[in-house]
Amino acid sequence: MVTSEQNPLLGNPGSESDEKYYLTRDIVREAYKVKNAVVVQAGLFVLLVSIFIGLFTHPINGYFIGHPILNSFGLVALAQALLITQPAPLSPEHKTLGGKIHGILNSTSVVLFLGGYTSIFYNKHVHNANHITTWHALFGITTYVFLGLVLLVGVAQFWTPILVFGSIDNAKKIYKYHRIAGYVTLGLISFTILLALDSDYNNNVLHIPYWSVVPAIAAIFGGLIWGLKKAKLGF
Repeated sequence: MVTSEQNPLLGNPGSESDEKYYLTRDIVREAYKVKNAVVVQAGLFVLLVSIFIGLFTHPINGYFIGHPILNSFGLVALAQALLITQPAPLSPEHKTLGGKIHGILNSTSVVLFLGGYTSIFYNKHVHNANHITTWHALFGITTYVFLGLVLLVGVAQFWTPILVFGSIDNAKKIYKYHRIAGYVTLGLISFTILLALDSDYNNNVLHIPYWSVVPAIAAIFGGLIWGLKKAKLGF
């Protein structure tokens, strides 16, 4: 029997456009009906509330504010992209559309993170401040670069496997590394957020608390790891 992992990346030809609604519904239902998805969404909600309370109950730096807001929504998009890929596809068409949705969400997260980076870069420029002077900044720039590379590899695997890798089979051989890299990126983002809590700006101005952010990060990261299937990592 041919498994869903062995099906062509772009599925079988001849799918009707009016089936996309039902496929999308099935993909969303499969991704969000499980307990770990609820845990992840709860963690994201607590994290966003914690950050927004810190931002909007204290004096706002107009140049800086885009950094935490865009990065937060970038994490939301990335978490959804990972959740979408966790259930086993119900069909080749399911797998194809799920891959497209995953790519759109990942691309959205990269754009949002890029906006977050641009915001903090411009804030430093306006205030003539030095760049990358803290562990938070170092891990942040590392995460931005790593996330961009993971996205490029994923785009090449899905859309141009023959051009970049020589064949679909060759592209499939690095599936597990792309997936592992996605979760490594999630870990880097989680750690970078925790480092931000110890920044001078948070300690002196925002006062976003550890007691709400740490459990939220644990729920997000733990929930996504909980839903990860070892078989999809090639183990």
